[in-house]
Amino acid sequence: MEPLNPGELAEIPVRVGEWLARRGIALADAEGRAFELDRARGEREVGLLINNFGTRGGAAKRVFFGVLVFYPEAGAGARRKGRDWIFAVKGREFMEFSKPIVEELKSEFSVTIQQRLVSEKPDREKNDYERNGYAVNGK
Repeated sequence: MEPLNPGELAEIPVRVGEWLARRGIALADAEGRAFELDRARGEREVGLLINNFGTRGGAAKRVFFGVLVFYPEAGAGARRKGRDWIFAVKGREFMEFSKPIVEELKSEFSVTIQQRLVSEKPDREKNDYERNGYAVNGK
């Protein structure tokens, strides 16, 4: 398969975001801050959030369980830009959970995806207050 052209590359995150949303998965930046689908256009990578029912500081937080990288800058991704993705999984328990997602994405978008465990535990969704270096409730 040939590398994708710049226009196709810019649309991948939006198309993938729509596909994920139909499965109850929301988009975030690579730090875990949720964003709307229209912001995904042209992003090199997106974080993935799913609902959980825990709370912190009175507000429900979603689980930040991975980052999908659409085109790594080196290696195979540079040769087949846009066709070789990486799914960086946060939380060992999400390795199994994400396998069917990875298989469906590979089929739907005609790509290869390397699934890598990058941390033993998942993270939680962050908000704008945390973006500025402040913890929720002063913690």
